[in-house]
Amino acid sequence: MKKRNNSTSLLFFMGTLILFSFTLTSCQNKSSKFEWSEKEKEIAKKEISNVVKGVIENAEKADFQSAMKPYLNSPEFTIINPDGSIDDYKNFKIKGIESFKQLTAYYQTTIKEEYRFLNKDLVLYTWIGKAEIELKTGEKMNFESYVGTMLFNKLNNEWKITYAQETASVPVIKSIIK
Repeated sequence: MKKRNNSTSLLFFMGTLILFSFTLTSCQNKSSKFEWSEKEKEIAKKEISNVVKGVIENAEKADFQSAMKPYLNSPEFTIINPDGSIDDYKNFKIKGIESFKQLTAYYQTTIKEEYRFLNKDLVLYTWIGKAEIELKTGEKMNFESYVGTMLFNKLNNEWKITYAQETASVPVIKSIIK
């Protein structure tokens, strides 16, 4: 009688293990099968591109507060700066405000935009362009290559930047205004 109970227990255990494995694998496959339609991609591209244009336009107007609106004000936000430093939202904002106090002008030129559609509400966006700044000291610097990669997450029907990494070429001093 003990032999029969052990066999039944073993069969029950093996069946449960197989069922658990099947359930776990099928759940993983379902969540990764979301695919964007071409129409959805075009809508997201337009929306995200407009968000980035707004950031650039506000930065060029030296309206840093408005330029910051699309960035997620959350402890989870992270940015890797061109100098390799890493900031959360609070420190990114503090450094941005201080940086803009040093400028008399700021210009960016978009060369290319790239999109990677990761899942339903998550898009990896890369902005490739140039930047030119004029400092209050009179220096005018040109960044021939400036790249920003941003992770956009659609939260409450609004695209928010939840992660960013910026890279720039060494600035070339174009002139010193006296």
